[in-house]
Amino acid sequence: MNGWSETERTDLVFSPASREETPLLRALIVDDDASTRTLLRSWLEGLEEFARPLEAEDGQSALEQLRRYAPDLMLLDLVMPGTSGFAVLERLRELSCRPRVVVISRVGSERLLDQIFSLGADFYFQKPVNLKDLTYVVRLLFCQSGARPAGQRRGPAFDILYAMGASPKLQGTLWAARLAEALASVPEGQMLLKEAYYAVRRPGDSSYLTVDKNIRDLIQRLHRVGAPDYLRLWDQDHLRAPTCGEFLHALAREVRRRYEQTLSPVR
Repeated sequence: MNGWSETERTDLVFSPASREETPLLRALIVDDDASTRTLLRSWLEGLEEFARPLEAEDGQSALEQLRRYAPDLMLLDLVMPGTSGFAVLERLRELSCRPRVVVISRVGSERLLDQIFSLGADFYFQKPVNLKDLTYVVRLLFCQSGARPAGQRRGPAFDILYAMGASPKLQGTLWAARLAEALASVPEGQMLLKEAYYAVRRPGDSSYLTVDKNIRDLIQRLHRVGAPDYLRLWDQDHLRAPTCGEFLHALAREVRRRYEQTLSPVR
């Protein structure tokens, strides 16, 4: 499969089976611009897997609602009066259960992307946001809901790695999951591996070589154990461990495949 067509990305819906088994998700919209909040509220209310969203017009209000309601998703502007979106990102580490974070802002630069991803953002969109693309990314983040450690909200790639026996405490597991989701968020072949590393950087340990080494260590562990889920993912040559690129692209393809299953009608 080489990715989805524009039509498929426009009409993404969860299957009835998924909705019966999964409670509605709660999102928090954080933006000082009332028209942007109205736009995003209307968009979220049109997504059947989401409950009515929470709203905050500044960072301080956002932090209060994050602690009180523990939303699953936060749509975050960066430049706001008072407590900024950057400050909100910096405070996420204090939360017992962090939301998935999609930053939507008018400002954008390579240095900015480094900063927001190092603080825990999952994806970034520059305003004005394309709602079709936003729908695609948000549903990709939440298309799987399998077992995971308490207090952690992870996406589909983490679920796949967890089923293989990957330890949730390994940095390589967390980085591989986020990088694979970044690769899966675009049609195959349209994102370079090094570009995707933006989505896995962390303060104090964010170099390309460090990330690559941690993921390679994870691959070696999984290859030695040879769990069935790992062998199904890597069926090219069981005698040879995959390279970092081979493994991450295979993981991204599996994320896409599972996502497509959620779109298939129930027979």
